[in-house]
Amino acid sequence: MTAAAPIPTATAAPLLRATGVSKHFPITRGLLSRTVGHVRAVEGIDLEIAQGECLGVVGESGSGKSTLGRVILRLLDPTAGQIAFDGTDVASLSPGALRAFRRHMQMIFQDPFASLNPRMTVGASIREAMRLHRVCEPSELDDRVAGILGRVGMSPDHASRYPKAFSGGQRQRIAIARALAVGPRFLVADEPVSALDVSIQAEVIELLQELRRDFALATLFISHDLSVVEVVAERVMVMYLGRTMETGDTRRIFARPHHPYTNALLSAIPSRRSRPDRIVLKGEIPSPSNPPSGCVFRTRCRHALPECAAAVPPMRQIAPGQWSACIRDDITTGAAS
Repeated sequence: MTAAAPIPTATAAPLLRATGVSKHFPITRGLLSRTVGHVRAVEGIDLEIAQGECLGVVGESGSGKSTLGRVILRLLDPTAGQIAFDGTDVASLSPGALRAFRRHMQMIFQDPFASLNPRMTVGASIREAMRLHRVCEPSELDDRVAGILGRVGMSPDHASRYPKAFSGGQRQRIAIARALAVGPRFLVADEPVSALDVSIQAEVIELLQELRRDFALATLFISHDLSVVEVVAERVMVMYLGRTMETGDTRRIFARPHHPYTNALLSAIPSRRSRPDRIVLKGEIPSPSNPPSGCVFRTRCRHALPECAAAVPPMRQIAPGQWSACIRDDITTGAAS
């Protein structure tokens, strides 16, 4: 087996570093709301993202991807772990300090229909964010709104309209404009195109890529669509039941996945060709309130051994730029093309 290695680091000095981040939600019963257990949505996650870099996070529904994004932004408080942004301990900020600090870290939500206030015009929504974070003088707000709308491919005239007047793709562009209006350095993009028509998805992805390059944005890109992540992310992290299964350079992992779960996900990418190598995972993802012992994927893994139940496997360096949480090196995986 390959020797144990430290948790992987980004190729440059990290702007964001999360260490041992966990999020547990209590399960309560009775009139007194007695805690009888916990939903372990995120468990012991380590990650780093450099300025201008995109880390893609993939996995099935219920893997903890969206919860991780919200915890990193402190929309949810972590149960354990540390979150450092450019040297600032985000997890320890007071509510007031956190409110001001959020100018540096913004989120693009999955559903553009729900993320915009239907009672506010587009311009009012963007101005509110800039006013809250004191981005500019009040006299400059309208010009900045027009500028940021133009930057995302919208007309300045759209500032006076309400969200209901726009299509899904246009609303997502407006949501992106609102996030960028305060000048963030880090974005969490949570399934930003999954609610859009396929014909519109490519346009929004291209826009996000342009903005990331132009503003050197560090990005955590959450998606269930591996073909999208392959395009947008330099590195990828595969999650299952709140834990990291595999992480590293996107091209390397897509070409030669090591973890059986990663291999199964890649084999499910739609293709015009027949897929005799497709891996069909049996059963459902276990409940995060009662995860399996040891490797959480073992109950659905066709390569599982009795040893897989003994302990949580550590992240090990499999190859330069690739780490995996699997104890087996005697199984053959490969590209899912």
